[in-house]
Amino acid sequence: MTDAGAAYDEPAALAVEVAALKRPLLAAFDVDGVLAPIVAHAADAALLPGLLDALGDLSAQTPVGIVSGRNVENLARFGFPETLLVAGSHGAERRGRAFAPLSDAEASRLARLRTLADRAARISAIATALLAGRAAASAIPPPC
Repeated sequence: MTDAGAAYDEPAALAVEVAALKRPLLAAFDVDGVLAPIVAHAADAALLPGLLDALGDLSAQTPVGIVSGRNVENLARFGFPETLLVAGSHGAERRGRAFAPLSDAEASRLARLRTLADRAARISAIATALLAGRAAASAIPPPC
């Protein structure tokens, strides 16, 4: 590991390096597994203590974004300050902006992707069944 790589093991050292980067800089964070520990049920997730204040302080220095697979409505329960950009649904939604409908080209592409995904799922199910049959057949002892 290089000396620069070793610095990333220490949050304070990483903060010094990031502070030295050219602006504009965006600090973006995920919620689950980053700002909040992973829990068995998403509804039980809670931000680590002091994080809202720390994110607010950071947003006074540089733009801060929250990007999550959760939808924006669900992210609202965490109480992120208005100074933070909040994007839900993996970036498809933004707090304060109406959800834009798909264009005709995007809707067509999505329909094609769904067709391909359904086909892949059927092929996978067939392959799994065939492999399971082979495994069961190989477990039968040969005749004596």
